[in-house]
Amino acid sequence: MSPTVSDVLLSVLPTLGKQQLVPAGSMLFRRGEKPDRMFWALEGELRLVRTTAGGEGVVLQRCRSGLLAEGSLFSERYHCDGMAAVDTTLIAIARTRFLAAFSDPEFARAYAQWLSGTIRELRSNCERLSLRRAPSRIEHYLEEHGCFDCGRGQGSLKDWAIQLGLTHESLYRTLAAMEAAGRIVREDGSVRLVD
Repeated sequence: MSPTVSDVLLSVLPTLGKQQLVPAGSMLFRRGEKPDRMFWALEGELRLVRTTAGGEGVVLQRCRSGLLAEGSLFSERYHCDGMAAVDTTLIAIARTRFLAAFSDPEFARAYAQWLSGTIRELRSNCERLSLRRAPSRIEHYLEEHGCFDCGRGQGSLKDWAIQLGLTHESLYRTLAAMEAAGRIVREDGSVRLVD
């Protein structure tokens, strides 16, 4: 049996950097700084945040597993702030060491496959956010992911509302209406479509 993308990456990444626990609220980097390290989330949640001219923070990436700010690998400056949303275990890797790892074809292929999956997920999120109605966004997510499960590290319902581009009040009302109509099942912190 051949190793999975995660197996390959998680066998190499710890040799490249240092695993550490970063407390919630910690800043990893600030907009304008030169990228010198890459951050691979193992457990918890890292966020990439951009502050608008009006002072509002916009979350561009919520990373629970994988590389935060992968675009900074080839950038001269960070275009956003990077922070730990909750206590997060990560591997901090010098950017030069991360780039050097691409000389290993197995690592390069595994990273390219991981990045390809990330791009597919981003496109799916864009498609979902283009849907106008809350039930359509919920159904789209559930069709893509099978279910939403608070117990499997997918976050809370409030987190899901943000991901869906909805207020949490709108999500709660829509879930209640969809459940009453028999379109979804909610049990033990999970939500899934009725077969």
